[in-house]
Amino acid sequence: MIAERNGNPGDVTFDRPLYVITDPAATTVEFNIFPRDLGSIRPGQQVTIGVRPESISVNASEKAGLPATVETVERLGNITFAYLNIGLPDLLTVQIIGEMPVTNGQDVQLSLTPSALHVFDQAGTALR
Repeated sequence: MIAERNGNPGDVTFDRPLYVITDPAATTVEFNIFPRDLGSIRPGQQVTIGVRPESISVNASEKAGLPATVETVERLGNITFAYLNIGLPDLLTVQIIGEMPVTNGQDVQLSLTPSALHVFDQAGTALR
């Protein structure tokens, strides 16, 4: 479910996410696909969505965003890795630069920019 829309597709929203998704299990996402990949993609095809830990924003004070619960925090000087439960089988790793006081068991909100997503088919081939 999209809880917030900060612009229209094609808009540049800089550090604000274009959309805030609250239930990833019930969400359908549309991506622009390179023409060279059109022959290998079908409607309803299972894909894997990847995002790098540094491309996810964590907000501990706002209520808009993808809800997550902090399971483990690993502080490494000026970088912190937080391992988050978003209701999927695997934990999501988020990289936080600088000081952000997050603790085990804390509820936070996540946001990301759609252009930071990487899409793969079932064989692991990148689709965009």
